[in-house]
Amino acid sequence: MALFVAMFAVASDAAAQGVDVIRGTIVGPDNAPIENAVLEGNHLRFQTTMKHGDKITHWTVDMVVDGNQMSGTGHALRSDQHSWDVEINLSRQS
Repeated sequence: MALFVAMFAVASDAAAQGVDVIRGTIVGPDNAPIENAVLEGNHLRFQTTMKHGDKITHWTVDMVVDGNQMSGTGHALRSDQHSWDVEINLSRQS
């Protein structure tokens, strides 16, 4: 859950960071940097790597930003070759 909450903050601040650079951190027990972020129009894609004990999970996230809402998908691949997909729907709270 921390992964997707942090993403919303990053996407909403993307315009303030400039057209060439998007940076941020996934906030959680093992803070993870956002990598390879690309914002094209309202389409945000990025990757991140998270550690959970002795396992490492690589995430690829693909989102559409629409005002105060974001939606899309995430794909995870863990170091033991277990993988899963998630649907993401976020909205900013006032």
